[in-house]
Amino acid sequence: MNFLDGIFSFHISLYNAQQTSEAIIRLKVPRHEQESVLLFYAKIMAFIHSYHTQLQFQSNIRSSEEIIASTPEDYFGSMPQKLFVGAPSPRALKAFARQGKELGPNAVRGYCYEPIQVEAICTTLKGSSSNWIEPLTFFRIDHKFLQELSDLETGKQRWEVTIVENHHLYLSNNHRQLEIGPPKISNLETNIPEIDIWATFQGLIAI
Repeated sequence: MNFLDGIFSFHISLYNAQQTSEAIIRLKVPRHEQESVLLFYAKIMAFIHSYHTQLQFQSNIRSSEEIIASTPEDYFGSMPQKLFVGAPSPRALKAFARQGKELGPNAVRGYCYEPIQVEAICTTLKGSSSNWIEPLTFFRIDHKFLQELSDLETGKQRWEVTIVENHHLYLSNNHRQLEIGPPKISNLETNIPEIDIWATFQGLIAI
């Protein structure tokens, strides 16, 4: 039996400078007893990062095997259409890749929030002669930032989020300022950087 750890309300004022768009996002998200805090907040941040008005959050999803946000079936735009988080099983990952091939570039996005998840996805590619994972777009969310968010947790949360060039993201949580910038030990320009999984895999097998 699954028990709820609580139901959390989010009121998010989002400004995306890259898209010159503004939105108010309201979510009520249950957290299950066996769901990790990092996974819970990774789902929220993935949704914010890819947000557009047709994208719908699936509040009861608590597994990397499932899509955490999607668009209606009659949506035919060029914005992200399906999101997942973590490291899915090989079977689920291949299913997501098939969906990505059908829907087009950038339609299916995956978000890793721990380094071991990138390694796990690369392991799935072992023995592959072709880049079958290419239809998927991957990003990395800093797990330390997710932990920092959880430390500020309240039942009702009000966030002001600004996304600027290169996916640099600022977040104000209940008037307490946090700046989310590039990792300190990294040459990446973005806070939620895109990951080239195939290139990462090729680098690992070359070692």
